[in-house]
Amino acid sequence: MTDRFALYMKQLGKSQNTMETYTRNARQYFEWCELSFGNAPPQLYRANVLEYISYMRNLKGYSPKSVNNHLSALRCLNEFLIDEEIQTETVILKTDFMKVQLQYASPCTVEKRDVDAFRQRLLESGSKRDYAIVTLYAYSGLRRTELSR
Repeated sequence: MTDRFALYMKQLGKSQNTMETYTRNARQYFEWCELSFGNAPPQLYRANVLEYISYMRNLKGYSPKSVNNHLSALRCLNEFLIDEEIQTETVILKTDFMKVQLQYASPCTVEKRDVDAFRQRLLESGSKRDYAIVTLYAYSGLRRTELSR
């Protein structure tokens, strides 16, 4: 079946890396099914997919990106099984995918000594108002909009 699945992905125009990853992830799913149920089912079942998601999240500790990668492979496999008329229903839903929050790198890093030096320059300039505003902003956790109100 994996050979036909690879051919199906090739017809869809998937890259070689995607085809290898999806095939590997599908094999891992079927291996999990064999370990869990004694055999690999002939098609995908919603209940099994939900258990597999729980297994990846809780037992394997996969990151949300990894879980989504496996789900993408299973969704493609699901489409293949529907195309081959082995299966009639879609069992992987968009809501199964985990939300991934990307960490953006700050373009600059400000250290405590930089903040203290800036506050000291404000104090020396004689602007007690600006010194108070910067001190409040630096140490209170307020947002700029909250500070300006």
